Amino acid sequence: MSSSISYEFYNSNFLQNAQFVLDAVAITNATTIPYATVFINGTNISKPTASTIALASGHMYLISCIFKGSVTTSTTIKVTPRFNTVEQTQFSVGTVIPFATTAGVSGTFLADASIASITLDFLYNGTNASTPTGSVSIVQIT
Repeated sequence: MSSSISYEFYNSNFLQNAQFVLDAVAITNATTIPYATVFINGTNISKPTASTIALASGHMYLISCIFKGSVTTSTTIKVTPRFNTVEQTQFSVGTVIPFATTAGVSGTFLADASIASITLDFLYNGTNASTPTGSVSIVQIT
């Protein structure tokens, strides 16, 4: 690996990333999940509201998410990422919970903002979940 490639890869102007943690004591059915910022490196990723993350145009992003919560009844829980309020069902993650328990889902996907910026959020569907935990990690890869 040449030093110029190495420098470009590790240069903070090239590699931008962010991490967010779930910021709620409970999540209700058909609502977006709020997150608090842990860190944002760079200017291409921002957090305009409690539940949205903005991804600047001209880039590709790798996104990993995890959600875990306790439910009091058997249910199916599902977390669906949305780009500009449009559900991205191909990246949706869910599980069937046969009894009251704590369960979680996770997923990793690409967000292509090469043409236009993306406002990202995550929609929760399932019975109300208490003591939820989770995070979203984003790395700009191009």
